[in-house]
Amino acid sequence: MFRRLLFVLALSSSACLPKDTRPPPGELHVVATADDALTSGVDTADGWHVTFDRFLVSLGHASVEGDACIGYSDPTYNRVLDMARGGPQDVNLVFAYGQCDFDFELSSPWEDSVLGAGVTAADRTAMRTPGSDPYVTDAGISIAVEGRARRDQVEKTFAWSYRRRIDYSTCQVTIDGKKVVGVSVAREQTTTVDLDVNGAVLFADHLAADEASFRFDAFAAGDTNDDGIVTLDELAGVALASVGTAGAYSDAKPQWATLADYLYDGLFAKVVRYRGNGTCETEIFANDRTPH
Repeated sequence: MFRRLLFVLALSSSACLPKDTRPPPGELHVVATADDALTSGVDTADGWHVTFDRFLVSLGHASVEGDACIGYSDPTYNRVLDMARGGPQDVNLVFAYGQCDFDFELSSPWEDSVLGAGVTAADRTAMRTPGSDPYVTDAGISIAVEGRARRDQVEKTFAWSYRRRIDYSTCQVTIDGKKVVGVSVAREQTTTVDLDVNGAVLFADHLAADEASFRFDAFAAGDTNDDGIVTLDELAGVALASVGTAGAYSDAKPQWATLADYLYDGLFAKVVRYRGNGTCETEIFANDRTPH
C-alpha cells in the first residue's frame, strides 16, 4: 500500500512540471587541434630541431551566452589532453541554439577531469598538486611540456610547467575579412569549434605570429651547468638584453627582463588559440582555487 501511494504521488508531481517549450537545440562540439610541431617537430631559424615528448593541457568549461543565444547546458568539466598525440581531440559538448558568445577556460584539472588518450590519473594528480615557481606560488598546472632539441651531436631536453589559469571570453574570428563574434548554432545541427594548441610558439622570438621566427640558441645557452637539461630557473639567468638582437624578443614588455619572463608571461599565453587566427578577451590568474 505504501509503495502504491509513493507511485501515485510521483505521478502527480511529475504532471505538475512545466513542459520545455524551447526549440530542439543544436550541438556545439568543442575540440582541440594540435599544430604540426607537436606531432612532427619544428626546425628553428638557428638550426635546431625541436620535438615534443608530451604536451599536456587542461582545457574545458566551455559556455555560451548572449541575448540571441539559448543555452541548454554548459559542461561543468574539463579534459586533460596530451596534444603531442595530435588531434582533433574532444574537449566539451555544449547544447545551444542561436548566435552565441563563446567562452572557455585553461586551468589546472579538477578531481573529475576527463582524461584524454595516453593521459593517466597520476598525470591529473600531478597537475592538480599545488607547487611554486618564480611566478606563481602554491598553484596547480595548466600546461605541462616535455621535449628535446637537437643540433648536430648536441641534445638539450626541457620540462616546463605553466601554473596560471586563463579565462577566454567573447571569442571572435575573422572570416573572409569579416569579424565574427561567437558562434552560430543551428537547431538539430552540429557546429564544431577548434581550439588550436600551438607548441612551436614557445620558441617564437616575437609575440605577433606574422613577425616571429622560431629560435632555440638562447634556450641552449641557458644550460649553464651543461647537464643537457634546460630549466625555467636557468632561463631566468638569460637576460633578454643579451639575446634580443635583430629584432628578436624586441617586443618584450618593460618588466620582462629574462628569457624566462618572455616565455612564462608572454609565450605560454599564446599556446591556445581560438579557431586559429581568432582572438578572445582574456583574464589570467594563478591556479589558486581549492582543488575539487
